[in-house]
Amino acid sequence: MTGTASLALSFLFQRLNWPVTMVRWRAARQIRSLMQNEETREAATNGLFEFLDKCRTESEVSAILSLVLLLEPGARPAKDALIDRIRRPSILSEYLLQKLYGAGMGGWIAAHSGTPPESFEAGDYFEEHKTAHIPPVFLHNLEELETRTGLPFVRQWSFEWACVRDETQFLYTRYPYYFDAFSEVRSGIVGNYLQRQSEVFRSAYLRTFAYAVSEWRMPQSRALREVLELLPAIGGMFDLEPAQRPEWLGDFPDLCAPKDIDLEALVRAKMEQPLGNHRVVSFVTPFSSAIAEYGDLHVGAYLVTPDFSLPPDGRLFEPLDLVIANSSIDLNGPVPKTTVADMVRPGTSGSSLSICGSLFPIPHGYWQSDYFSVGLPTIAAYCLPGDAEFVVADGRIEQRVGNAALATTTIWNDGWTPRYPKGGSTRCGAMAVLNKGLFNELPGKLGRKLAWFAEVRIWRRERDFDEFEIDERRCFYFDS
Repeated sequence: MTGTASLALSFLFQRLNWPVTMVRWRAARQIRSLMQNEETREAATNGLFEFLDKCRTESEVSAILSLVLLLEPGARPAKDALIDRIRRPSILSEYLLQKLYGAGMGGWIAAHSGTPPESFEAGDYFEEHKTAHIPPVFLHNLEELETRTGLPFVRQWSFEWACVRDETQFLYTRYPYYFDAFSEVRSGIVGNYLQRQSEVFRSAYLRTFAYAVSEWRMPQSRALREVLELLPAIGGMFDLEPAQRPEWLGDFPDLCAPKDIDLEALVRAKMEQPLGNHRVVSFVTPFSSAIAEYGDLHVGAYLVTPDFSLPPDGRLFEPLDLVIANSSIDLNGPVPKTTVADMVRPGTSGSSLSICGSLFPIPHGYWQSDYFSVGLPTIAAYCLPGDAEFVVADGRIEQRVGNAALATTTIWNDGWTPRYPKGGSTRCGAMAVLNKGLFNELPGKLGRKLAWFAEVRIWRRERDFDEFEIDERRCFYFDS
């Protein structure tokens, strides 16, 4: 490999530490492509070894191993050569090595900092940022474990954080205002950036569970369940390439933005339009930037009882539809057998049943968290005529019964940036469609009436120094 090519490869691997998750995902996709190509495999593998050799935190090592797990078996490096480059083992890296090669490297159970001295205090930075550099769910998990066991999980996490920080000397970084307009951040627009401190917090979390297994005799399988959400990618989802914004949408979203329009009339006319042999069942999309930089339109189909009226808050939503992928680390596979009882929701009177659930695999892969934030609508199992499989193909999630793709979900970016308003999402879109014949049969099959719910959300401010305020409008109607 020439010096220029080697330098370019080094730059590519450095993108795995870029502060924007979508950049990391794009870089990982390209690295995998190079490693699976016989002509570039050797150079790319050497680049991976060099990068892994310099990883200073457990979370970085786990990210590299998760990428290796996504390779075709013939493209994976030799186990011994890979292990020789691992400086920071953890329970998660051990699990990934076992998935890759049938056996790990050991040593992870001692990969913690011991018991904190009685005088230890984490300090203000940890307290202020323990839910800033990584999602709050990790703190919630530790607090829940404390409640159940009486053991000091949060204190151990803070001690591990202090030790990792001392070892790495990563800076005490705060919000990276240099990425965004200060006035927007002050007014409520934020970006989900992964600074170096995020690796410290994640690695300390891994060390906490090494300590729990070693010193508190937590079962290894239980500890593993707590750390799988630190994986940056899973199979299937990793291959879900954003498509072009669907032509079917046209200028419809922007027509729904003005305050004085008849939202129900617009939605009624649009949702009657088929998409080939399918019907659009659910979608969420941003408006054009000229209309609203921060805002979205969501429309979804529901099956309701004849006496149904909206709940007191005036909203309907698609409940999370969990896919437990702990063993496979892959979305491809059986569609969960979600039942009506799982998804039915009461109204002020009657009840509603969503045709779509909001797909959320466990683990989900945080490199693609933007799409899970906007919501990934997929058809609920009770709407399909048999056992179905998720198959990621041609840039979309297909739900197949036998060889027939009866439903598909696509995603897209629309003038995407990492910024989003609090309570909102980045400029991504998602759409679920269902075979037209199956769609028409649903009301009779499930003994309910078809209805539609639409919601417009736009964040606005009058002046640059004002807070962003959300304008929300909704409509609900029974399909005629």
